[in-house]
Amino acid sequence: GQIVRWYSLLVDIEDRKRAEDAQARQAGVRADVSAAFSKPTHLGEILRGCTEAIVRHLDAAFARIWMLNKDESMLELQASAGMYTRLDGSYSRIPVGDLKVGWIARERKAVVTNDVMNDPRVNDKGWAQSNGMVAFAGYPLVVEDRLIGVVALFARRPLSESILDTLASVADTIAQGIERKRAEEALRNALDEIQKSESNLRRVIDAIPALAW
Repeated sequence: GQIVRWYSLLVDIEDRKRAEDAQARQAGVRADVSAAFSKPTHLGEILRGCTEAIVRHLDAAFARIWMLNKDESMLELQASAGMYTRLDGSYSRIPVGDLKVGWIARERKAVVTNDVMNDPRVNDKGWAQSNGMVAFAGYPLVVEDRLIGVVALFARRPLSESILDTLASVADTIAQGIERKRAEEALRNALDEIQKSESNLRRVIDAIPALAW
């Protein structure tokens, strides 16, 4: 009846837990982005839902989406969530090639850093320090080699590989969704024009007998 020795077994589940958390995060943001694009509302509201999903699931301090104005070679802010929600301000219009976001648009390449204070591409170091910003990630929104816009976020802690992979995937989903939404709106406008033309034609036809008299 005496204990002569103890045996113990320790299992490190940190990696497994981290993988499970990453999968849940990926599933959550993708589901929310897909749900945003399924709503019958205007594109600005949809993109706001996308930035809110990024903030909610990817630990972002704030996230933003700019869309390209081809005629002016300008990126125009369409959605912002997190610590900043206003769409006006100094970064509401960014020329292609200017700052980090403009560089992303011009080069069509992602910019990622987990050391904002020592990154030469971060323009306002004082703002970053005062707000505790540690990381930045921005991705171009591209469909078939055509630039649609840019999605970017700032975070107060380093961004893991799983978060960056998820953001890259979400950027592709957003780009495809914008293109699809634009196509739907173009089709709807075309149908409206056809209906107007048919209505005008019917009025002309109805007026023909009266003109004959």
